[in-house]
Amino acid sequence: MKNYILSFFLFFALCVSTPTFAQLNIIPKIGVNTVDIRNDLDDYAFEGSRGYNVGVDFRIGEKLIVQPGIHYYKLKTELEDISNEPVANLNGFSNTSIRVPLMIGRGIGENEQLQFRILAGGLAAFRMKVDSEDVDFFNDEDNFKAATFSAIGGVGVDISRIAINLTYEYGLSDILEEGNGTRNNIASLTLGFVF
Repeated sequence: MKNYILSFFLFFALCVSTPTFAQLNIIPKIGVNTVDIRNDLDDYAFEGSRGYNVGVDFRIGEKLIVQPGIHYYKLKTELEDISNEPVANLNGFSNTSIRVPLMIGRGIGENEQLQFRILAGGLAAFRMKVDSEDVDFFNDEDNFKAATFSAIGGVGVDISRIAINLTYEYGLSDILEEGNGTRNNIASLTLGFVF
């Protein structure tokens, strides 16, 4: 994990030192998210719930944008025990992670008070903690992969110095060690301030 974070900061330093990327904005942000886990397990069905996230993006450039970031995410997922009838609703589990996106995009608009963006790229997520009140399997961090990868895309608007962003992550790797195609899809809505 240290190698991934070191690589991120080396890439960031290279971008900042390159004359092509003349403008750098630092954007702290907070937001809400909802997760949809593809493919249920034999005994459990997943149902997404709202979580939250905080982090910072580094927007480099105005028209051509390179935007790395680092974010803390808490994802919540409800569980249904489908092994017996009737189906039992459980409290589910939470998954906290550090998520490191790198997106490239385009800024749209000439008005400094109203700027639009469209971005796409990749994301690496590093598991920090999993927790469940009901099911021991979801309390055991060894059942979850330490790192996962996603494709990410989004749109955003800056209204003066307020940044509003909507992003969607499409999981490319399984979150569980046993596989089964259990991958995260995450929608996030964030509010940030442009420095």
